[in-house]
Amino acid sequence: MDTYIPPLIFTSDIVAAGEDARAFRRAARAGHYLRLRRGVYCARPDWDLADGRGRHIARVRAVVSQLRPDSRALVAGYSAAAIHGFEVLRRFPDDVTLLTPFRGGGTAEPGVIRTSARWRDDHGATVEDLPVTSEPRTLFDIVLRDGFVGGVASLDSALRRGTTDSAELAEFLERWRPATGMTRCVVALAHARPASGSFGESACRATIVTLGFPEPALQAEFVDAAGRMYADFFWPEYRIAGEFDGKIKYTREEFTRGDPSEVVWREKLREDRLRRKVRTVVRFTWDDVRDPRALAALLESAGLPRHRHVSGRVDTAPRVSFGA
Repeated sequence: MDTYIPPLIFTSDIVAAGEDARAFRRAARAGHYLRLRRGVYCARPDWDLADGRGRHIARVRAVVSQLRPDSRALVAGYSAAAIHGFEVLRRFPDDVTLLTPFRGGGTAEPGVIRTSARWRDDHGATVEDLPVTSEPRTLFDIVLRDGFVGGVASLDSALRRGTTDSAELAEFLERWRPATGMTRCVVALAHARPASGSFGESACRATIVTLGFPEPALQAEFVDAAGRMYADFFWPEYRIAGEFDGKIKYTREEFTRGDPSEVVWREKLREDRLRRKVRTVVRFTWDDVRDPRALAALLESAGLPRHRHVSGRVDTAPRVSFGA
């Protein structure tokens, strides 16, 4: 995992080293250290260097450090997603989620959310010495939390990096068969694609599906005298190409070498080449994903037919084979 995780400072270690714990606490009150848990801190410069995922992992480590040795709690939900390195639709929260075997409903404490929902003793794993829900369980928890668009995007990201595959996820789901949400999980997995080029592309494609448009082919290759190029989405029947965030895909070296003005100029030339291969090119941004009606208007204006009416659910979407 490339994420920078700010190191933790334990007041117990300060005392054990014979240092002045009261001076440390004064420095913390002055803002030089951030308190994560009672007796667990992080230096402010280290905290400022970390992104949302890194900060959340630091909070997870702080919480886990205070679990009892006989605890069967598992880091779960978005907290487990942070540890596994999964991409998620929403920002990582301040609270750490723990899955516990205790019945009678979830309980909360400052900085921690404990839940016993869908507890299974065989859904645990150890990642970087942390007890977490397994990759499959974590991914389907994301589906159940974030719905179809966020769930498909997270599933795509996991399939793309190759630490799991559709067959393994389908087998896990068949064994688990949650009492609620099984259909949502099955439908999301049926639409997961390892060929998706980015989290944003996945969220865009999933939104397109919910709007009732046909699912596009991914990373379509086009060849001309100048070489190869790729489009994020392609509907071959209608000769419509789609690009997320306005970048036609090339190798990293081809796309980034040279000064910014040269990069922009080459991008324009490549777009012109692509347009000569298709009927039209539609460009999408995150704003379109957040506003499905705007996204639908783009596709309809390009001439893509809509097979179903707008719906917040896709439980009735056409069945497709896993990983197709």
